[in-house]
This record gives sequence, structure tokens and C-alpha cells, in this order.
Amino acid sequence: MTISATNAGGTRNATLGLGIATPYAAWQSRVFTANELANPAIGGDLATPMDDGMPNLITLHPGASSHYLYALSEWQKFLERSSARKAQPPRKTACLK
Repeated sequence: MTISATNAGGTRNATLGLGIATPYAAWQSRVFTANELANPAIGGDLATPMDDGMPNLITLHPGASSHYLYALSEWQKFLERSSARKAQPPRKTACLK
């Protein structure tokens, strides 16, 4: 947007830039440096820079965090059960003719 102002000394023009940040973008800019934001492993939506298993996108919304952590723990339990089953030797079965 260009703004003009005129007085006895003449007319001056200036360009005004307006940026609207979402709450998430505002949070990112408060928490991360420009270099960290440029690195998706640190400032990306799905990054977990605190190694707590909680992506940045969820960290901003504390109300959703408990639900996310519960789902994550259930998923972890499922994976552990699945890998335990794979580690067991296959059962021998008899084939009757």
C-alpha cells in the first residue's frame, strides 16, 4: 500500500507493508530464530526439537496436547505389541492328510 502526505513542503510517498500472522506463526517467531525456522527439523510444523514426541504444531495448543499424548502412547503400545509378535518364532503346525 502506498501512502501519500502533502503539506507546504511538498508531497511524500511511502510504502506500507502489512503482515498478518496467525497465532501459530506468531508463536514460531517468538520461540525460534530465523535460522531455526528455516530448518524444518527444528522450526517445522511436525518437528520435535525438544525430543518430547510432541510436534511444534501441537505444542502451541495445550488443550490438544493431552489428547495427542494419549494417542501417541496408544500408538506406541500398538507398535511394541506388533514388534513383540514379529520377534516370536513361527508356530509349528501339523498338516493332517
